[in-house]
Amino acid sequence: MPEGDHHPNMRRIEPFLFRCAELDKLDAIRRVVGAIMDNLLYSPKLFEIAEELLERGRHAAALLLYGGELKRRSINIPNVWQSVNIAYSRFKLEAIKTVILVQLRFLKFLLSALMK
Repeated sequence: MPEGDHHPNMRRIEPFLFRCAELDKLDAIRRVVGAIMDNLLYSPKLFEIAEELLERGRHAAALLLYGGELKRRSINIPNVWQSVNIAYSRFKLEAIKTVILVQLRFLKFLLSALMK
């Protein structure tokens, strides 16, 4: 490893991801996930962070982490536990998309009702 290069540190990455989610800095989250998703050691923590973001209502940020997890896992041959995480991530992605779609439809309905 060239001098000055450092391995990513999850103790710093985790609060950074949460703060980026709070500020809707999705591009920063996308870059971080892209930079660390090749390392299998970060996978469980990214999955945990995605779960926490989902609980906090940060759907778009969670979507990026689940999506990064699916993308990374599709490159590697998964074991049984990884297969469960893949299925769960796919389920969560679809659930988040459905919630967002329902919210958008409801907002569209409210706007049309207010315009009358």
